[in-house]
Amino acid sequence: MKMPNKLLLTKIFLLLAAIESMVALFALVSIPADSKNAAFFGFSTARVLLIGVTLVIFLTAASLLAWLHFSRSKAERSIDVMNALFFDPKRQWALAIGSGSIVILGWIFLLTPAEGAGEAVYQRILPLVVLGMLLAFQWLVLQFLWLQQKIHWEQIIPWKRQLSITGIVLLIFTALWALIAWSGIGVRPEPSGWFSPGTPLLAQQVLIAWVAGFAVVFFGLRLRRSCALNKFDYILASLLWLVAGAIWWMEPVQRSSYFTPDPTPPNFEYYPYSDAALYDEFSQNILIGTSRQVGLTNRPLYSLFLALLHGLAGQKFETVIFLQVFILALTMVFVYLLASDLGGRPAGMIAALLLMFREKNSITLTNIIEVSHVKLIMSDVPTMMVMVVFIYFFVRWLQIREGRYYLGALAGAFLGFTILIRSQAQLLIPIALLGIAIAHRDGWRPILRKSLIFLAGLLVVVAPWVWRNYQVSGRMIVEYQEFYTRVIASGYSSAPHDYNRLPGESVEHYDDRMKSLIIDFMVKNPGEVARFYTSYFLHNEISSVAYLPMSPRFNDIYAYVKQIDFWGNTPLGMPPPGTLPMFFFSLVMIAVGIGGAFSRAGWAGLMPLFFHLGYSFSVVPVRMSGWRYILPVDWVSMLYFGIGLVQITAILLALFSGRQLTQLDTKGEDQAQPESAVWKRTWRVLLVSALVGLSIPLVEWSIPERYPRMSPIELVQKYAPHGFAVDDGPAVTLPALETFLETEAGSTVLHGRALYPAYYELGKFWGESSPNLLAASQYDRLQFWLIGPDRVFVYIPLQDAPDYFPHASDVFVVGCMQDGSVRALLIKVNEDLLATFPFRGLTCSGVE
Repeated sequence: MKMPNKLLLTKIFLLLAAIESMVALFALVSIPADSKNAAFFGFSTARVLLIGVTLVIFLTAASLLAWLHFSRSKAERSIDVMNALFFDPKRQWALAIGSGSIVILGWIFLLTPAEGAGEAVYQRILPLVVLGMLLAFQWLVLQFLWLQQKIHWEQIIPWKRQLSITGIVLLIFTALWALIAWSGIGVRPEPSGWFSPGTPLLAQQVLIAWVAGFAVVFFGLRLRRSCALNKFDYILASLLWLVAGAIWWMEPVQRSSYFTPDPTPPNFEYYPYSDAALYDEFSQNILIGTSRQVGLTNRPLYSLFLALLHGLAGQKFETVIFLQVFILALTMVFVYLLASDLGGRPAGMIAALLLMFREKNSITLTNIIEVSHVKLIMSDVPTMMVMVVFIYFFVRWLQIREGRYYLGALAGAFLGFTILIRSQAQLLIPIALLGIAIAHRDGWRPILRKSLIFLAGLLVVVAPWVWRNYQVSGRMIVEYQEFYTRVIASGYSSAPHDYNRLPGESVEHYDDRMKSLIIDFMVKNPGEVARFYTSYFLHNEISSVAYLPMSPRFNDIYAYVKQIDFWGNTPLGMPPPGTLPMFFFSLVMIAVGIGGAFSRAGWAGLMPLFFHLGYSFSVVPVRMSGWRYILPVDWVSMLYFGIGLVQITAILLALFSGRQLTQLDTKGEDQAQPESAVWKRTWRVLLVSALVGLSIPLVEWSIPERYPRMSPIELVQKYAPHGFAVDDGPAVTLPALETFLETEAGSTVLHGRALYPAYYELGKFWGESSPNLLAASQYDRLQFWLIGPDRVFVYIPLQDAPDYFPHASDVFVVGCMQDGSVRALLIKVNEDLLATFPFRGLTCSGVE
């Protein structure tokens, strides 16, 4: 390499410094002065100080430039000084790190909105910050040229395969983008089920994760000598779990979610609503021994999980949520391990931290955008956790050539658990089998053996629950809710009478009619079906990228969602022009990550992508896309994004340092195990999985029925053998109760567990209107859902909220049934009595 003219380099550096400081000085002087704070020449003391610093820099650079130009001896002496600075290794690194830090900190300042420091302060500091960045960057360039360093293009050779895959992926992305831009498909909103992306990440959160990821490399270098790398992984994964759990728990829910109504008297607790109440209510039915009578339900495994939490923590939802948060924080462990296997430790750290930040943002944005997070009784994040564990074991299994069949059994078992939460995950079974065939093309016998082991792990988990459903309903299915069948069918017919259940129509005949309706629509309208399937699928994929940072600025989360407006009233369409640079940056990072994962792990490295695509497609037939419907798998784009950041950083370091970053490996090669030990462990895994699978239906079978079905007379004799003494009213005797039941139309007595008691004033209620709520809202009343032998909505008109009415209380209700709800006259809650206000005796006359 030709020797650089060091004197010329020094003069150019000083000349640029003088010009830049002069421009900065002019910018500082040009800012309008604040007469209130004027101290010297109409400027404030702070402004004078900034001007003075800039002036010193200008005078120093100009003086040194003149000094070098007019004195040959001094020029030679200055070159000796520069040589001493640059060729001393410690000084060289100190200068490089210092200059690099100034550049990075300057960029952080420029990307931080002015509101953070105050408009006036930001405006005054800006010229000096830009000047400092330019000087630091020029110093790095000067050092690079002075030391005759070069860009080591030969270091690209080890990355050739990865970059080739990256190029292919980018071509696919470009072709899809051209199709979307031309046709509008995937961005032109559909009439229903067109939801926003998931919770966004911020640029500063990505920066923090990136810095933390490469801090792992530093510790890895130190631990490599002590052979403590595997322990380091376990320690780091455990710390990630604890930190995530603590951060998520301490992050306050600032606003009530649609799924958690505002607390009301008498208990002022957060109770679940809508889908959340559906899952929790089934868990309550398990606890009182009536879940088999309820029959089929949605998300059975999650409801069983909630029943376990209630069994451990009781009925306080705050305690239940605390346990749920720390259990779901285990997701961090497996995201770290999965990303580490596919992209090295820094990628594991980055992916785990991004997931942690995203969940924190979800809690922060409750009821500002549509969210589903760990502090809600919702199945989305639990599904994501089980999906992450499944993909980790599956990918790990495919990476190992020696078999390790127990990993395949574990993968099958966790896919089974996923199916028991979201039954559409069954679509991933053929993708998994295809992955086995492609990843290990070593003959049909090994492929068949591996496939059978995987399926065995899945079946021993799922089959017991399917058999349970067959016993209670005569149908071998995983889950069922008539409401969801109606929602699916409504997407294939515009006539409401077509997809509503007919009077006297059995569930089986109704389902068969809906299937025929859907198939008939698809046969008659294949083009339309292909169009909206493609539209919803591409919208899912766009949404899986759009939650990554779409602005490089360091906004706070509230300003970000308002600025980007992907989560506003207008559904996500074509990304605004201002977001396109960051959108394409994210696509490039994802493409690099996919290339890196494939280069490192072969076809196993692409399995998270294939499972993501499969699950993303599974929600398309129901005409839903975006938001929580793809939350179980939209983290996969974040996984490859993190891997891509690491790969790009490693490539740049190799180009400028001439050395490959080898401290990215998670662990050494797995040592081969004897065949007998592998099979022994595999049978153990299958046995444990089978016991877990069997325990799911056995748990509900083993719990005795707390509220057996009894006749009205038997209930009265059990709960009111001596009648009731009503405050401010006549006593209610046993004969009077019996007469009430015999003579009053609509009279009823019920017993069971009261869920989610809430007191509302006249005209007020939470959620979507229904005949039950509209009837109850005519009164100041206490309302709750009663479960037991029957499920019914109960309300009792009261002047004030009762002092005592715990959630999940044992209640005995005397009241009047109309249109599926009960207006209570008397309620015995545990041993206390509530009477309707005003109490006019036992009569159903006048009840509307």
